[in-house]
Amino acid sequence: MTKAGYQSNLQLAFANTVTAGFMFSVEEINEAASELGVTLEANTGSVVFTALSVLGAPVAGYSLAISPQAGSGPFFVNATSGDFDPSLTTSSAAGLGSVVNLPTAKYKMDFSSTTLNCTDLEDVIVESGYLSYVLTVCL
Repeated sequence: MTKAGYQSNLQLAFANTVTAGFMFSVEEINEAASELGVTLEANTGSVVFTALSVLGAPVAGYSLAISPQAGSGPFFVNATSGDFDPSLTTSSAAGLGSVVNLPTAKYKMDFSSTTLNCTDLEDVIVESGYLSYVLTVCL
């Protein structure tokens, strides 16, 4: 789906779970990156990710490892401010995070928690100019 002034949108689903559709304007993406001190690079893509409990609630306290290592992040959303917070190394109660400036490739995204088991994902395909959504479940 495309619209002038908005980031292209590519949605990924895990197993039989459908992710909610988000639409971010190019301005919103650039503003969020700028607040993190990151300049979005041409010919790269971005990933927004979350982990949910079985009941569908966001999971706090998970971390993300991405392989091969690339891009900037992961950055997690601060549940209090609602903004990406570069000081966070694990998810807040908001459960959301992002990695930006990823070259087109397949990535292994490993979610881990000290208290929950997070489901392993298939390789995530990131395309230049697209924002991909990734969802996992932690039990």
